Amino acid sequence: MNKLPINYAIRIAFIYALVAGVWILFSDYFLYALTQDTHNLTQLQNIKGWGFVAVTAVLLYLERRHADEKFEQLGNVVKSSDDAIIGLSLDGEITSWNAGAKRMYGYIEEEVLGRSASILIPFERQDEMARYLDRIRAGKYLDHYETDRVRKDGRRIQVSLNVSPIMNARGRIVGVSTIARNVTSQKQMAIRLAQQRSALRSFAIQILKSQEEERKRISRELHDQTVQDLIGLKQRLELSRREMDRDPDQAKVYLDQLESLINESLIDVRRMSNELRPVILEDLGLQAAIKALCDDLSEQISVSEIRLGVKGVKRQLPSEMELTIYRVIQEALMNIRKHAEKANNVSVNLYYEDWGMLISIEDDGPGFQNPDTDELARAGHLGLAGMRERVRLFEGEMDIETSPGKGTSIVLRLPFPEAEK
Repeated sequence: MNKLPINYAIRIAFIYALVAGVWILFSDYFLYALTQDTHNLTQLQNIKGWGFVAVTAVLLYLERRHADEKFEQLGNVVKSSDDAIIGLSLDGEITSWNAGAKRMYGYIEEEVLGRSASILIPFERQDEMARYLDRIRAGKYLDHYETDRVRKDGRRIQVSLNVSPIMNARGRIVGVSTIARNVTSQKQMAIRLAQQRSALRSFAIQILKSQEEERKRISRELHDQTVQDLIGLKQRLELSRREMDRDPDQAKVYLDQLESLINESLIDVRRMSNELRPVILEDLGLQAAIKALCDDLSEQISVSEIRLGVKGVKRQLPSEMELTIYRVIQEALMNIRKHAEKANNVSVNLYYEDWGMLISIEDDGPGFQNPDTDELARAGHLGLAGMRERVRLFEGEMDIETSPGKGTSIVLRLPFPEAEK
């Protein structure tokens, strides 16, 4: 773009020399062929001279119009660019300002022409312009330099900056061209992605820890309850066998104790089995499984009322979606048992909508500070984070509304899979 004036001058000189050379070499030959009369020849020489001027003027006009069209095309590119293209003097004063600069920085052209470009630079970066102006004076370029700029409204944006010298026809540096691209959204997206990746890594690590803790818990329960019950069963069975002939009444007492231990063991094993895989969900369906969860909670805490509501036209959901709904409600009710045992009212509502399932779990317990689930995951608190991740697997959403002293409301929105709509 800077070399165009030199090229244009060379082309004009070439056209002029070509036309002049052809005219000089061949015009006199044709004139002498037409006439030998001196008077007529003089008149033809005059006509020839004016013809040379006319032809040269036409050719120069056509060449100039072609050059103007190119300059206009380049000007339109600058005007229509989404990038902020700004011309500066070597002292940093703004000399040109395109529409992209207006959109990016909020200033119109009349507000900035003749002013220092430092109005666009944050206070703590004011020495930045002096450094890149020194580079330009030395004939150096600045490519894809990422920095901050300030809009007219005071808002900061992040830009990728290209700075290059503007040269005149003699190759002398006379100004500075700056092209800035707004990369704020890309930077913010990169930060969010990095945070999400970090949260996912933490979540994955915590999931592994949680699985190991769950294995330890099951092992402990098997050892502390089931194994101990089996030992007790074996002892009662041996006592019953010894007393069967000697003291049948005492043997009957041992058998009654044996039956009681068997019943307790069955309850414990069923509870553990249900925690690992809810058989009731497969056998009786989602509503019955959730009712069982509510009944269990009512036995564990002194809540006044636990309401289960189901509205809308019931439909068969994919088994994976039913399990997700069950696990999320199970986790929510477990949190109520742990943290809101003094709640007076608990409600669980399922709404079958046209687009999907709307589920709410509410309590009037003490509430808590509304959390960031990603932060909770990084801190190792997987309950709420795990609930949200389960919902996201079905492209759903989970909202939590809570504050200290005002209870907690959890709302799930799970769209039906396309095949189920």
